[in-house]
Amino acid sequence: MTDISIKKNHSVDKGVLRGRLEELAKELKAKYGIRYRWDGDKCLLDGAGVKQGIVTISPTGLTLEVTLGMMAKIFKSKIEEEIDKKVGKMLAN
Repeated sequence: MTDISIKKNHSVDKGVLRGRLEELAKELKAKYGIRYRWDGDKCLLDGAGVKQGIVTISPTGLTLEVTLGMMAKIFKSKIEEEIDKKVGKMLAN
């Protein structure tokens, strides 16, 4: 069951957006131990507090779905707010 679901439209070049997502994923790995791997246009996440996460990019949209671990669910609203801020920054031209 997805705990956080964010869908945004964008006008950022898909290659540029993938690079920005890669940088964010590296930051999350260093800071929180979140693991990630790419499968085409999907970035798959798991680890510390994240049971499963999928970020899908297309030429005009970005979809993020995250299932949180039990302890992380306590902080769901704060986590969702932070994710939304970071996604907003990534999508800013």
